[in-house]
Amino acid sequence: MPAVELVQMIEPPPAATTDDRRSRAQRALVELSDYIRAHIAELRRNPDQQDLISAMMAGGDDDAPLTDDELVSTCALLIFGGHETTTNFIANGVRALSRFPDQRDKLLRDRGLVDSAVEELLRYDGPSKMVMRRLEEDVTLRGISMYAGQNVYLVQGSANRDPDAFDDPDNVDIQRTNNRHVAFGFGIHHCLGNFLARMEGNVAITAFLRRYPQVRTASEQQPWLPTLISRGMQACPVVVGQPYFEI
Repeated sequence: MPAVELVQMIEPPPAATTDDRRSRAQRALVELSDYIRAHIAELRRNPDQQDLISAMMAGGDDDAPLTDDELVSTCALLIFGGHETTTNFIANGVRALSRFPDQRDKLLRDRGLVDSAVEELLRYDGPSKMVMRRLEEDVTLRGISMYAGQNVYLVQGSANRDPDAFDDPDNVDIQRTNNRHVAFGFGIHHCLGNFLARMEGNVAITAFLRRYPQVRTASEQQPWLPTLISRGMQACPVVVGQPYFEI
């Protein structure tokens, strides 16, 4: 059940037929649901486990325990929003730092720059290229008329490289100060998982560079996933050099 099969539930690859895409995505989603239900059943037979699903099963002082259907839906949402995108972000970030070794080395010299580096990597090559929204009212933008009820794409990847908003936008600068990127959306639709994604990126990129400080991509050309909305690679071979182990 490759993750890309599940992603096709919400965004088809350009070359896929609609029927093939839907059947493959539906099959993958059913397999995932069956797996989660079996795991939930095992946790109910063996309670008091220290894991997230057990915590949701138990509920809290003000919250009722989740039903099995709610647990399955929540776990599926975590995979879509909290795993696939974060995996792509970490991989894209490592790739970007390998392409800008001066910035990689700057981060290695000063680990205090990691939070700023995470924001810059999200801006430069984040895991989401665009989001879909439905217009609530008629809008005319640069001579193009759009009407209430129509679906539109907001292209985050383009906004994050806007030269009117960012100096030298096509280069990585981990000390960028004016970095109001929209990698997580904006306003009331701001991604609720942004805190987790930032933390995971911080921990993973720091740990990877600590172990492999001279990492570089084996090729300038990487095969990208054939998806419209998400931004992720099918593979990214790297040359890591001599590993460094801290005592």
